[in-house]
Amino acid sequence: MTLVPTRAQPDSRIRSGVIAPGVRLHLLPTDRFTTTICRVVLHRDLGAEATATSLLAHVLESATAKHPSREALAHRLADLYG
Repeated sequence: MTLVPTRAQPDSRIRSGVIAPGVRLHLLPTDRFTTTICRVVLHRDLGAEATATSLLAHVLESATAKHPSREALAHRLADLYG
């Protein structure tokens, strides 16, 4: 894989490369730190199910049959996860 300057700023130190279809690596070399952090972000095209999936997540965050209000759900989640 060859890392090349980003298209947005050709003179920048950020280098980018394609690892696999839909997977890109962005690298900012520096000697300021002793550790290296790698962050992977995967992108995919949004299909017809994206709206339904997003809506379902919001509905499940707001209430359930056993916990009909946000407050009741928040208390239950606090009991489960602290």
